Amino acid sequence: MKMMNRRVDYNTLILRVISQDDENAYYEIFNSFYAPLCIYAYRFIKDLQTREDCVQEVFLKLWKDRKKLRITTSIRAYLLTATKNHCLNYLHRKELETNFEQYLLQHYDEPIEELYSVSELKEMIDSAIAKLPEKYRIVFEMSRFDEISYKDIAEKMNISVKTVESYISKSLAILRDELKEYYIFLVLFFPTQFFFQIS
Repeated sequence: MKMMNRRVDYNTLILRVISQDDENAYYEIFNSFYAPLCIYAYRFIKDLQTREDCVQEVFLKLWKDRKKLRITTSIRAYLLTATKNHCLNYLHRKELETNFEQYLLQHYDEPIEELYSVSELKEMIDSAIAKLPEKYRIVFEMSRFDEISYKDIAEKMNISVKTVESYISKSLAILRDELKEYYIFLVLFFPTQFFFQIS
């Protein structure tokens, strides 16, 4: 007797994940798409371990942010887009690290006299952000600290996505000027806040 393949409705599964915190549904999605997404990520990143890490982070974020998810197409399309964006953000960070190494070689041949702790760098960030114009500051904090998408920020603030992008761009320019020579260090310690992400 020929066995019939069970047709899985993954969009129904993700609804169970979102509305019922269904771990079994989550793991079925994970087991079904983890390997294919690692293969897809090869388009952007050749190293296998790095690809696996990126896809794992996509799934971790999926579970962590399940109550805030807005999937307007399908879970398949969502996973493809999330994986692509995560890979691109990873490549951007790597580019920043390479630029940082070159910057150090060019500008820091002499011993560094001042060493800031992570908490002190954080205080510098907080002080600089507090000086931003109010609308810039609110949008920047929603994006970089609350991890709200540009689209959702636009809806909450009753402004366009383009305006959100403009506020973020201008905020980063102001912070870059305010923090001056420490900016490159802050990019490395706090990459989520200080470089453009796909949102």
